[in-house]
Amino acid sequence: MWSIIIFIIYIGYGFVVKCQKISTGKEYAMKVQLKNGILDSYADCCHRSVQEKEAVASIHHPFIVSMDYAFQTRTLAIMVMDLSTGRLQVCSKDSF
Repeated sequence: MWSIIIFIIYIGYGFVVKCQKISTGKEYAMKVQLKNGILDSYADCCHRSVQEKEAVASIHHPFIVSMDYAFQTRTLAIMVMDLSTGRLQVCSKDSF
């Protein structure tokens, strides 16, 4: 079970929210996409969401958020990823 904390941003076919997994209290970013929007735009390539899910699930890198959960309802495709709240610090070559 999930609790939505705050809306983050609209994306192409849905939105991203900051959420919390109730059983653990851990916070995540939840990407919620409308299946109809995806299918309408990519009718010739209906496996696009599955490919995105598989690509994100296979990536394990300290600078890229990881996907922890993926599930769907009749109308929504949902991916739950690590929540990155930090900022990128840019350093000049003189700072090393």
